[in-house]
Amino acid sequence: MVSTSDPGSEAVARRPTTLTRSDPREPRLRLRIGDVHALSIGRHAYLHDTTRVTVLRKTQRYVDRAIIAPLERGHAIPGWAKMFDRRVRRFARKRDVAQVTEIRMGFRQKRVHVTAPRVRVDAVGSPGGRLALVALTWSMTITARTSRGLLTIRRHTELTYARDHGKWQVTAYRLDVSRSRGKPKRHARTAIA
Repeated sequence: MVSTSDPGSEAVARRPTTLTRSDPREPRLRLRIGDVHALSIGRHAYLHDTTRVTVLRKTQRYVDRAIIAPLERGHAIPGWAKMFDRRVRRFARKRDVAQVTEIRMGFRQKRVHVTAPRVRVDAVGSPGGRLALVALTWSMTITARTSRGLLTIRRHTELTYARDHGKWQVTAYRLDVSRSRGKPKRHARTAIA
């Protein structure tokens, strides 16, 4: 500790400064929009920035809570299924849970490496020019070291959003998932709802 004093004033103590460095970690996966295609039956439909941001944020939350969190924390973050409408949510949480999430992997790693190219966005407009459907399509690869070798998960995902009671919700999905852990690649499993 260093102390200085002025003649006629009280002593001032300076606190030692310490530099804390956070350990360098890989950046978490950030989905970004790539190609955008909007088709319409009648008047031209526009995919506004607010709609793009809304569906991309919901998709990002899904990836963080249902895919990455089970691998890093050992369980999904509650609320991951809220983005699905009622009919599709039933299939996502029961029948297709092994493809929609990574909950059943039985694996936990402090940090996994995730890569994904840009997300393709396809929009379909109604005859009046309003957006009826917005589909996001992307692939991602997840790798992590385990005691049984390198775990590799390849996912190709398509989520189709529609406006339901004023909110954009997933009304259909198609997922192709292949996993390999220290042995030859298994065939991809497909889930469709």
